[in-house]
Amino acid sequence: MFDDRLKKLRDEYAWTQKQVSEKLNMNPRTYSSYENNDREPNSEVLISIADLFNVSVDYLLGLKEPQKEKSEETIYYNLIDQDKEFFNDYLNLSVQGKEYMRQTMVMVKETYKKDNTVSDMGAKIG
Repeated sequence: MFDDRLKKLRDEYAWTQKQVSEKLNMNPRTYSSYENNDREPNSEVLISIADLFNVSVDYLLGLKEPQKEKSEETIYYNLIDQDKEFFNDYLNLSVQGKEYMRQTMVMVKETYKKDNTVSDMGAKIG
């Protein structure tokens, strides 16, 4: 149950295992072992995971259903630094600059749908 919920939460945030492990200050293999049900986290790590995903430990352990809403503040807090910088740069653009970025994002989303692999994306860029 824990491993399924952990993977589901990570997918909801669209994070990689490496990104989550960095946010939790742990080795990526350790985090992967939690998702693969090879290891169980200690209570300290469990609390850190719950805090990161804004859920209760009871939810992670399958004792309760979630009672959370992702606030804009929580979403921003959980962005990686590079994404925060991009977001802040966007906020500082003129109205025309923001509109250009929105149009560009629509084009990028169409070009790089989720089912494309990293190698596909590299081929399109290069």
